[in-house]
Amino acid sequence: MRIAPAAPPILRLPQELLDDTLSRIDLHADLISFALASKACSRLVIPRHSQYRVIRVRHIYPHLWEHLACRADLAMGVRAVHICLRKDYTAPDHCPSTLLKGCASRQKEPDWGTVARNFGAALMHMRELHTFTWAWDHSAAAWTVGDKLALEYWAFDALARLPSLKHLELCKFFILRLPSWVVEDRTYPLWNITNLTSLCLSGDTWTKPDHRPHLVSLLQKSPNLRHLDIPMEFQPLPSLHFPKLEELRLVLQSGSSYTIDESRARFIEQHPTITKLCWTPILCPPLSPNSLPNLRLLRSSDDDVIRTLNSGSCVRMLESLEVMVLTRELLDTMSKCFDRGSLKRIRIHNFDDLMTLRALAVTFPAITHLSVPPYFIPDIRRAVDLHLWMELLSLFTKLEVFRGLGIWQAADMNKARMHQAILNVVALCPHLRELDHYQFNTKRLNNNRIVVTREVTADEELRIEYSIEKPNY
Repeated sequence: MRIAPAAPPILRLPQELLDDTLSRIDLHADLISFALASKACSRLVIPRHSQYRVIRVRHIYPHLWEHLACRADLAMGVRAVHICLRKDYTAPDHCPSTLLKGCASRQKEPDWGTVARNFGAALMHMRELHTFTWAWDHSAAAWTVGDKLALEYWAFDALARLPSLKHLELCKFFILRLPSWVVEDRTYPLWNITNLTSLCLSGDTWTKPDHRPHLVSLLQKSPNLRHLDIPMEFQPLPSLHFPKLEELRLVLQSGSSYTIDESRARFIEQHPTITKLCWTPILCPPLSPNSLPNLRLLRSSDDDVIRTLNSGSCVRMLESLEVMVLTRELLDTMSKCFDRGSLKRIRIHNFDDLMTLRALAVTFPAITHLSVPPYFIPDIRRAVDLHLWMELLSLFTKLEVFRGLGIWQAADMNKARMHQAILNVVALCPHLRELDHYQFNTKRLNNNRIVVTREVTADEELRIEYSIEKPNY
């Protein structure tokens, strides 16, 4: 008679201890790895833990929040909540399904006041929640102003009570006003959130003068911010200081005059810890010599930001750069203020001559990701010839990813010619693994990809194949 093997010691623990142990595993991938160990492990993890780490939805599902409000034991495992716009398919939806079947609130016209309370109650149960992102969807016609006020209030009231929250992102339009049924005199709960390390605010809501003192208070309660994304119009910004700030994004939301650029430049200078900067000045003011010594990524709508870094003796180990118009003069400036062996990724919106791109390959030989348009300034109506693209790309000896439709335009969008062009460019660029396809994916808001694979056969011959795939999330 065959004797069944004894269960591993960990599976002999009481159910409560097992649940508590699994609830401390943050990453979904780690949970799945544990579930794949055995059928017994999978029964412990799926769906009780695997479906309750990250929630990403494009609707305010009443039945979802009722379920989570009633099941604190499941909600407590959620680490991140993302409420996105209805047409946002740039990441996969992730929502509990197995234990949600038969939930009572799937009627066509739910009570939105109850939904708002369930929303807040569910968030309150998420004691390990570290990330919350919310983009208000105005296409939800069923929402009245009162409904929105209640939903915002209950959500922010819950978030303000969660010390685990570290990343907060709020996009589009928020009302930020106490509902009429809140009779006690109290500060709006959003302004009571503390100890964030990442804060992203976009939309006209955050540029209103009435909100400025409250936003200052919110920012002062998170002195250890590492990531800040805030409208450039936010006037009190220069008076604030964040000693650990690493990522800064300043983008115009509703418009302003160029006079704000000077104070924003001084704010940037006062934060030498910044490694990633996205800045869209109206008229770029000069930065002091040797500013931003730790810069690794730079994105701007004004190339003068690059030029103003060319002062002092500091050579920055920049890894990623966005350029609006690459000229030979700008390239010479880049070579003086950026380390030539560090630049890996560059996105070019326009360029003045093919000779400039050739010089780019020589000046920055470590480039692995290159994005260029199919045309250049002197004659935007004439595409670059196919043989010139082959010659140019072969100069980028470490190229792995090429973005842009230059090769497709040169091949007249002919699939047969493009097939041969792909084989040629792969032969010339031994590290190339991905190119843009001409078809645009309207859901993921990017071009499909041509993914290249190389395989050495048994006869020691190199076989090159490629496939068309959707862009990654």
